[in-house]
Amino acid sequence: MLNKTQNKVVDVYPFGTITIDGKGKDMSEMYDMKLSGALAFSDYKHAISDAGTVMRALQYASNIDSFIVTHCNDTSISHNGQMNEGETATTLGLKGIPALAEELMIQRNLSILEYTGGKLHIPTISSRESVELIKKAKAAGLNVTCGVAAANLFLDDSALKDFDTNYKVDPPLRMKKDMQALRNAVENGVIDVIVSDHMPQDTESKELEFDLADFGMINLQTAFSCALEGLKSKNIESIIKALTEKPRAILGLEQPTISEGAEANLTLFSLEDETELTEKTNNSKSRNSPFLNKALKGKVIGTVKGAKSFFN
Repeated sequence: MLNKTQNKVVDVYPFGTITIDGKGKDMSEMYDMKLSGALAFSDYKHAISDAGTVMRALQYASNIDSFIVTHCNDTSISHNGQMNEGETATTLGLKGIPALAEELMIQRNLSILEYTGGKLHIPTISSRESVELIKKAKAAGLNVTCGVAAANLFLDDSALKDFDTNYKVDPPLRMKKDMQALRNAVENGVIDVIVSDHMPQDTESKELEFDLADFGMINLQTAFSCALEGLKSKNIESIIKALTEKPRAILGLEQPTISEGAEANLTLFSLEDETELTEKTNNSKSRNSPFLNKALKGKVIGTVKGAKSFFN
């Protein structure tokens, strides 16, 4: 992966899996992957149910100067859930995913982190109580960071009222109170990172009855606009930090500088223009986006890296 992405207009930094095949059972060869260029370790959307595995992963990653990134979802609680548990789910007749499923696993993993030491990143939190758990852990001195999916800053569970499966995501869109808590947490720095949570799905896995459809949306091209819609232009500094500076700091990467003689590493954007994702402008091989043919605030104009550039 590193070889294929050398000298491209964007930087690519691979993670290794925490467990073999990301199945949550046997530990992977973290050290070998670290030597090959893996910056951290994650089983992506597969939460690790076994507490002992999380404990050993934290200890081992710490010993090789790395860290783990783990999704938090207790599937014994969220089992077969389709969307956030709440009034909207009840109205639609869909099985809910309690915020408790996320919060219990966050609390468990934070307790393990307190015991083992090391460094833990939680990639996407979605509830008000999750924000509070992270806030308290940071105040207690734990080396924990977290992120939020851009869509969760912009949308709440009422977006699913028409059963559009493109809004079916993991973690799910929560209630308005949760969305506001997430926005506040980005503004005050409790949430470190905003992510696209880009998850392509083929047409056959999305154009189904809601309870049969897969989770996920594509969001690489619309993540900036989602964040801007949610946090507004008055918080552009927080958005930029959460999309650029803080992720690089967490990964231990050098921060690019805008100075004479330094290699350019820039993204150009406009707050006044709008983004409209269409079939023609969509660069993904998938089309599972709820934002197709909808105007969103802000526009990414292009990127420049060294002598290479790409403009929309």
